Amino acid sequence: METKTDSESAQRELLNRQKLQLYFFAAFFVLYEATTYAANDMIMPGMLEIVNQFNAGLNYVASSLSIFILGNTVIQLFIGPASDRYGKKIVLLLGNACFVIFTILIIFSGSIGQFLICRFLQGSCIAFVAIGYAMIHENFEDKPAVKLIALMGNVTIMAPLIGPVIGGLIIHSASWHAVFIVLAFTSLISLLGLTKYAPKKKNTIEKIEVNSLIKSYLLILKEKMFVLGAASICFTTIPIIAWIGLAPVLIMDHAGLGFKEYIIFQIIALGGLMLSSIIMQVIAGAHSFFRIMTTGNVMFALGIFWSFIFSWNPLLVAIGFFIYSFGLGLYNGMVWRILVSDMKHSKSMTISLLVFLQTIAMASGVEIVNLICEKFGFSFFVFSLPNLFCAIVGSILVYYFAKMNKNRQWNEAAS
Repeated sequence: METKTDSESAQRELLNRQKLQLYFFAAFFVLYEATTYAANDMIMPGMLEIVNQFNAGLNYVASSLSIFILGNTVIQLFIGPASDRYGKKIVLLLGNACFVIFTILIIFSGSIGQFLICRFLQGSCIAFVAIGYAMIHENFEDKPAVKLIALMGNVTIMAPLIGPVIGGLIIHSASWHAVFIVLAFTSLISLLGLTKYAPKKKNTIEKIEVNSLIKSYLLILKEKMFVLGAASICFTTIPIIAWIGLAPVLIMDHAGLGFKEYIIFQIIALGGLMLSSIIMQVIAGAHSFFRIMTTGNVMFALGIFWSFIFSWNPLLVAIGFFIYSFGLGLYNGMVWRILVSDMKHSKSMTISLLVFLQTIAMASGVEIVNLICEKFGFSFFVFSLPNLFCAIVGSILVYYFAKMNKNRQWNEAAS
């Protein structure tokens, strides 16, 4: 009896240690993810200074964001198969290490061209974030996964909220170069943590074959649920990435407001994401997937419509984005969980393809909104028009995706 009891006690202790290690992994992964996002948000307050220093036009403010995002697409489709072949931990560590190197290179930029090239390379490291999410989905069941991802989202959401504040203070005290020194340091810390705590599993494929790779991605694209879910994510996230990219120009240049107002409006506009991630800790498992997604859809559409109606007032536009971002936060995590956990394909490849499509949509969306504003004027009214279009199309897609998964139940295996 004592032997059996000791064995059970040792087994429980082992499971607890493994669980604790997983949460340490999640913590350092969040630091890496937050750093990659902060790489854009911390520098945004200094982009006007950077384009002036390099004698470039205002259009480069938004272009720096789209270039950064596009870097994600270069290797995204190969990240999933590479992680299946060589192991997710190794690939994730490679991405983190490259981020440290490319961030340091930006410091030595001597022209807007060099700056954008380095930003492109730095942005390519965001692709590796998808592997971290695949590792989270692999190691946790529905409720803990959704709650953890919501918490992770809560931390990474702080990047566009706190990022401009910290970045502005650093730029004001030193220079824009110092921002990237700080980012290189924090990414180095995450690299050390992930090296120690990231879980390691056996490779699932022996070698990467291009033909097999293409066939696998085509099979995923033939899934109606994936196409509908991916399309809904693409359209619903364009407004928020357009806001992040163009807010400095719209608020500080067009509206003639100061850095203080810029920060306040950022906190209001993106605060809905933070609130939704907190609420998800309560409602995950308590309400159906369908109810949460449809509620998010209503809030999303209402917020964008509000910002369009009151586009003459920057504060009211920010309030509209608060409502929109709250709805987006409710819906986004749910559709990601469904697509990754319910698809009968490699989780790494599914996430890689999903991130690839979302990245293309965000980068092209920012550029389209930027071009429209450049053509017709950087006003909140012009800015709200393409967002309204995205809201209409996105709401329809979200409705049908939620309807398709109306009977989706929570996995209670580990809550």
